[in-house]
Amino acid sequence: MGIKESYSKKIVKACSIVAKHILDDRGEPPLWPMNIAKTLWYLSKFFPKEVYITIEKLRKRGVSEKEISDLFLTPTRLTYVFNQAEFPIEGLTAEEGENLFETFMDYIAFYRKEDIYCDKLKNILWDKEQVMEALNKYEFISPRKYVDWQSLSQLLGKFNSVMWLYTEFINAAKHPYSHEFHGPYNLPHNEILIVRKYYDLKPTEIWPFLIDVPYDTILTLEIYKDSDLGFDFLNHSASSVSHPKCLQNFFVGAGTDETPMLDLKDLRALLTEYQNIIMKGNKTVSAYTDADWLVKLLELHFYYLKPHKDRLRENWRPPKALYEFVKTVEPDEKLADFMDLVGRAMRTPTEQFVSELTNLHVQNIYSGPESKYLKY
Repeated sequence: MGIKESYSKKIVKACSIVAKHILDDRGEPPLWPMNIAKTLWYLSKFFPKEVYITIEKLRKRGVSEKEISDLFLTPTRLTYVFNQAEFPIEGLTAEEGENLFETFMDYIAFYRKEDIYCDKLKNILWDKEQVMEALNKYEFISPRKYVDWQSLSQLLGKFNSVMWLYTEFINAAKHPYSHEFHGPYNLPHNEILIVRKYYDLKPTEIWPFLIDVPYDTILTLEIYKDSDLGFDFLNHSASSVSHPKCLQNFFVGAGTDETPMLDLKDLRALLTEYQNIIMKGNKTVSAYTDADWLVKLLELHFYYLKPHKDRLRENWRPPKALYEFVKTVEPDEKLADFMDLVGRAMRTPTEQFVSELTNLHVQNIYSGPESKYLKY
């Protein structure tokens, strides 16, 4: 079955972007902490439906669309639900599925001030006034003022790498749920500003051992010269040049209000601290089975809706039926079919492969199957 003319153009384009990303992975889905396609199979059975129900409840309470979108915290938390359409979105009719995913695109537009698809690798969340306010508000470190400027430039790169690993860990490989990278914002003299916000860094309800993590939010502002660094629809970065060599100035702030500024000594100490937390976390999960990770993924995705549930004065934790589901049900043949499809990525012409995957995602959104496994 092909893509019908009546299907939402917004949804089709977003699905095509997701398909191209899968192609970039060369047919090999990430395997930590488990096969990512397997995790998406489970999520497709309950998470989009839960989001739909939650949004509808908020609408009935008179909460505006802008307010609901703000509860997702970042646009990337919305874009990543499109990945779950690798499998049929259960529990929603075709009309409800279209409504939900079109709503996601509308909410993304509240955040992104230019192209909501980031076609030119521009994830623009700030206007010019916000950019100027940030440049004037914060005190930047200038690595090139130091003799060892190259090592200082690399320090920021190491810090961002460790924070990426940290967000990867606490979100069970769904790292973009705890970061939003945006820009580039054009500055004079062929310079650009890049903003990275790491947030929700202390989900102690999910990971109790994070109780001593020093900050829930970390903000970096980075100014580069002669750089083409940018970010796509799913918040993945892309660049053809070395970041440290292009770095001119940077600021790192920590805390709920994204202050105070961290000096170089603070930054080195924080880098070490997060490295130690990751090692501690790895020991905690070293004996985890797939079933253990599925429980964490279940809890994490309901935790992402905690702002919405708080607004509704509801308990954010998953119902018992979902715990039983992830513990007892094994994926059906759809998982094997999908793995076969992506396994042909390197043997299939690019255009054909992207077309097949795009069609699969779109059909899964519009398929409208009843909940096969869940009746909660």
